[in-house]
Amino acid sequence: MRKTFFISLLALAAIRCTETPKTGIAQLQPSTPSVTVPATLRGYYVLGNEVNTLRNCTDNKQYWVKDETRSLDSLYQQACFPAPIPYEAVYAVLTGTIGPKDTLGYASETDGIFTVTRVDTLQSKNRFNACLPWEFWCHGTEPFWGLQISEAEGGIFFKNMADETGAQYAWDEPKTDGATSWTYETNLLPGSKEMLKIVIKKEKCSDGMSDIEYGYSVVVTRGKETLRGCAVRGGELIRTE
Repeated sequence: MRKTFFISLLALAAIRCTETPKTGIAQLQPSTPSVTVPATLRGYYVLGNEVNTLRNCTDNKQYWVKDETRSLDSLYQQACFPAPIPYEAVYAVLTGTIGPKDTLGYASETDGIFTVTRVDTLQSKNRFNACLPWEFWCHGTEPFWGLQISEAEGGIFFKNMADETGAQYAWDEPKTDGATSWTYETNLLPGSKEMLKIVIKKEKCSDGMSDIEYGYSVVVTRGKETLRGCAVRGGELIRTE
């Protein structure tokens, strides 16, 4: 009887020693690794001295770009060819991951870091892929040239393919009757003597190289040079014969 009693006490003690305490000690749970979801952004990409940014057209946020593909530099140069504009914005569709912004340098002035893992599209900006509003898109032949006017981008962007040069001029409010004529006068930089004058009129126009009938003519005076061509107004369709 006494032997049975001692055996029972030993068994009870063993059970208590092996029980997991329910209180008083924090239980360690295995950590779950965070998962970064890839994102595809569509916007304007700019590369230059101490500048490497993507302006997302969906929400207008600006991201500092880290290029894991190591291809953006060469693709950007190709997109700007043959008449590059300093710090030119090109149309981009990029896939990668979004992270918090840096705390140092120019990257700290953006909304975050976008690490690019795939380049889907990188090409020169035109009226077909533009994802920010623009007022006019102009072009001419003999020589070949192009010009974009966009208050949303804060500039007038000129490309002369004949001499392979480009320039960005400051956007300024045009003199206009609101319906048939617009005159823009601006300079290359504040205080610059290089002036640009653009006169756009609502009238039929042909570029001489296609069957497209444009609804606006344009005369561009840049220094001593005068260029003539046709224009498309933002939000309007053009007729084809």
